[in-house]
Amino acid sequence: MIRLNRPREPRTVALGFGVTVTLKPLSFAVYRAAIHSAERRARELAAEIGLIDAAGGSVLDVAAPHDRDGLRGLRDQFLLQALARHAIIGWDGVGDDAGEPVPVTPEAADALICGHPLLAERFELEYLRDLTELAVEGNGSGAAPNGTSAAAPATAAPAAPPAPPAPTGDGVVTDASAPMTNTLP
Repeated sequence: MIRLNRPREPRTVALGFGVTVTLKPLSFAVYRAAIHSAERRARELAAEIGLIDAAGGSVLDVAAPHDRDGLRGLRDQFLLQALARHAIIGWDGVGDDAGEPVPVTPEAADALICGHPLLAERFELEYLRDLTELAVEGNGSGAAPNGTSAAAPATAAPAAPPAPPAPTGDGVVTDASAPMTNTLP
């Protein structure tokens, strides 16, 4: 069953390494806008890198956008950046080179996601947890892990027992002998 009244207040999440973030709730519109923005930015960057490559230049620290995995990696990075820019309204444990606390800004959120892959993964897991839980709630009749459904009846009758081997020409039955009678039920 889907619950219509989901929590709508900000929550604080520990990302690890002494970093905690306060996150606004995720809405469908924000999630889909972030996906579209990420796809657009990844395509644009792929085109720009193509122009740089064609001119004999190079770009470091960017996944190869000309193959499928590289483009997906860029898209995922941009998706997390867009979500972090929207979601993070406060944090603790984030500082500059001198150890001074850094205020939450879009650029600082991007730096957190791009510069710390483990924190980015944890952010993704925690922020999208509501969507994951919603998918699980709505999938009450999903298949069991072993591929069968406890609610569904068996669709086939049990197989008949194997027929005994037929005797060979000398009358001796072996495992290699073929059945002499019909084995169908």
